[in-house]
Amino acid sequence: MIKLTQIILLLLFSTIVTNLCALTVNGKKLMGIYENVVIIPIQKELTAKLDTGAKMNSIHGSNVKIYRENGKKWVEFTYDWPGDNSAEAIKIKRILMGYTKIKQKNSPDEKRPIVKLSFCMNGKLYKEKFNIANRNNFDTPILLGRDFFSERAVVDSEIKYTTSTDECKKYMENQKQIDIDKNKT
Repeated sequence: MIKLTQIILLLLFSTIVTNLCALTVNGKKLMGIYENVVIIPIQKELTAKLDTGAKMNSIHGSNVKIYRENGKKWVEFTYDWPGDNSAEAIKIKRILMGYTKIKQKNSPDEKRPIVKLSFCMNGKLYKEKFNIANRNNFDTPILLGRDFFSERAVVDSEIKYTTSTDECKKYMENQKQIDIDKNKT
């Protein structure tokens, strides 16, 4: 009898969690304070913090260099998140989209370069603007701000990880195969 009760409770809990993950509010997906994303240029699943207090997205980067090439300004930076198990630093090069000024309490304002990056979240591909910052003192290498989720999601700080990256991983594997095929020809 106890085992049957435990099975019923487990099934009920599983149903609740499944429904919570699919829940929408006013047509927007309910997401938690932390969600997994796949950043396409990095080809890795990373944890992103959804921050209702931040306007813009941010990605961890070091060794930021701004330079001119073919009449356009470019940004090159290194993704080298210390919490990443991979010891390999990844260089990312993108066109400079502009700058943002970040106001900081008890510190001078910080001017950060902005780039566009593709990422996958919950099976959907997005191309959004990110400022580049050294996020070593933060929990996550990625921050998603209101510019990204205000039209797409409602954030509940009491829950975490409501989205899946399964479809994103399939996309990433397909992208790797495309890159391999391009190099063969």
